Amino acid sequence: MGRLLVLLFSVVSLYSSEIISPSWFNEHNIEKYVYSYGHNINQAKNEAKNKLEKIINKTISNNDFEVVKKESFENKVFLKIKYINQSLENQIKNELKKIPFKSDELNNKYLIKTNFYKDLNETFGYFPNVELNNNYLYFKDKRFLIKKDEFKDFFTEITDINLTIDSKKIIKNNENFFFEINNNTKGYISMAIVVNNKLSLLFKNKKDISNIVYPNYKVSDGFTILLDKNENNSQAFVILTSCEKKKGFKNYKMEYEKSTKYNLNFSDFINEINDCKISTKILKVVK
Repeated sequence: MGRLLVLLFSVVSLYSSEIISPSWFNEHNIEKYVYSYGHNINQAKNEAKNKLEKIINKTISNNDFEVVKKESFENKVFLKIKYINQSLENQIKNELKKIPFKSDELNNKYLIKTNFYKDLNETFGYFPNVELNNNYLYFKDKRFLIKKDEFKDFFTEITDINLTIDSKKIIKNNENFFFEINNNTKGYISMAIVVNNKLSLLFKNKKDISNIVYPNYKVSDGFTILLDKNENNSQAFVILTSCEKKKGFKNYKMEYEKSTKYNLNFSDFINEINDCKISTKILKVVK
């Protein structure tokens, strides 16, 4: 009788530990994906990270996996995670090799000057229409996550002789700095800055700009950029444009604060200024 009670207790304990989960959640199937859950998104991601590290036997960061599916269910957050074990460029190249003919060509005069698309052109002899949209690349029906350290491949310095921008090349964390703008065009001038892969529109559609220091040092202490706590260095990317017609820049929040909130879409901005003159600058930010 004693042995029977122990057996029954074991069975009850087993079933009481089962969680109620969404129908798609299958934590025992780890052939392609890893499944995890937690009381919040951060806890669920940490569990996924720990599981992946045990499977592949090496330390990874949150940039090494993508959340494929997420659902809040029964007061818990459930995740379906995909491990990214190839560079973004190799993932795209592998997809391009699968098609027997040329894809459509990319029509963006800025992007074709970046290192990422130049490398694709060197390999395939043309600029394939791999669409940049926010933090992802899209090709055909597939989506590819751009890791934080890969975003720099979409930044490149270009200069239009009639529209130039200058500043310090190396800026210290929280240091005040300014831009020198020289404009000999007749277009509408706009300026944006990208920090931590998010874009802030500094001003738009100005006609009264020739040779200026921005912001005006008489009324401003300048811009500052703050590194994240765990960062020793980073990049800021500045874009100056001159367009024949005013640009709407819909859904773009104007930012004039010294400490800006970067919450805009770099890819939408690049697409909107495709018919404009462009000059850009890469700034290195150090501690």
